[in-house]
Amino acid sequence: MLAAEPTSTTNYAATYTAWRLTKETWTRNPGNLLKEIDYSYTGAKLTQEVRTVYDTDGVTVLAQLTIVYSYSGSTLTSATYTRNV
Repeated sequence: MLAAEPTSTTNYAATYTAWRLTKETWTRNPGNLLKEIDYSYTGAKLTQEVRTVYDTDGVTVLAQLTIVYSYSGSTLTSATYTRNV
């Protein structure tokens, strides 16, 4: 679930700040969170993703993954994955 997107039986929402995607959320009915991805930027570069998967109550965190992106100039040079939960 951390690497894959939930099925079409969920509701999807994307949040943008200016032109940047800052959050994606998937919810179950009646609105309990299933998964969310928070995006952080430095300038125009994506520098971090935090992916969180929730239990059926929409509150209890089952798994969390942080991805940190590194650049040399405008070239992506690495992505470091850390399983937080």
